[in-house]
Amino acid sequence: SEIGIPMMIAEELTYPEVAANHNAEWLRKLVERGTQYPGATEVHTPRPHGGKSIAKLKYMPIEKREALAKQLITDIESGKPPMTVFRQLRDGDPLLVNRQPTLHKPGIMAHVAKVMKKEKTIRLHYVNCNTYNADFDGDEMNLHAPQDPIGRMEALSIAKADKQYLVPTSGKPLRGLIQDHCIAGAMLSKRDSYFNRADVCFLLYTGLRAAVDTGDVTGDFG
Repeated sequence: SEIGIPMMIAEELTYPEVAANHNAEWLRKLVERGTQYPGATEVHTPRPHGGKSIAKLKYMPIEKREALAKQLITDIESGKPPMTVFRQLRDGDPLLVNRQPTLHKPGIMAHVAKVMKKEKTIRLHYVNCNTYNADFDGDEMNLHAPQDPIGRMEALSIAKADKQYLVPTSGKPLRGLIQDHCIAGAMLSKRDSYFNRADVCFLLYTGLRAAVDTGDVTGDFG
């Protein structure tokens, strides 16, 4: 479910982080960095009588960014309404992805961002192509970053690409073993295929790593 995001896109997509005790020091560093990745693009400060002031960091001098970062800490310590820092996209952030026309429910799915510094195009595993009715001849994809915790959790629990296996209307399969998967399966299971201990351990690690990381597989693997 990972999707490769070019650096120039990761610098533009943002997520609003509300300053609190547990993330204040981290957000302070992002504000001081400004738009230099990984950093932040805007800081929203609540006004006493409603509304908010917006500070854009792109052209703000380092001295003003440092002062704003210190104010972020002091506002939390004094009990004032917290600032909101719009940080840049980072690895692990959920993204809603679709390709026009979106004609069925799985036509928009959630992927997990992987920022790729040297790429200039979106990198997507071809197992997703059938769902999006997409190919690799210049198709345009749309990226949407959920802007609140509930939206992020709904994206990962309901719309995540790994959970979209069937067409809702007919129940036909959307995702499955294709191309390289089929070739690899044939090569692994053909007669006279033998593997040493290192090869077997590598194959098991590769196959189970994602499941162990997400907690789907547990146990003592020592």
